[in-house]
Amino acid sequence: MMAGLRVWLLGLVAVGTWFLSVYATPLPIPLRPDAPVSEFSAGRAEDSLTRLLAAQKPHPAGTVENDAMHARLMAELARQGIEGQTLSGMRCFGRAG
Repeated sequence: MMAGLRVWLLGLVAVGTWFLSVYATPLPIPLRPDAPVSEFSAGRAEDSLTRLLAAQKPHPAGTVENDAMHARLMAELARQGIEGQTLSGMRCFGRAG
């Protein structure tokens, strides 16, 4: 009888711990695109992704789609005031080749 009670108590503690870990910590409220620039804004991130992924096409290396994605990425960085830099060359395991 005592072992059954221990199992029930242990189960109750496990469920209580799970419940508190899931529901006791509130999720942050996503900020809109007009949030201060010093804070991350889910709205701005979604807008950026919409512009970057507008074509919804695969863009493997060496294709026209990859060049278009590169151009969109550089334009998005410039829009945000970030200087983009393109590196070219081929490397394998950190060694130029």
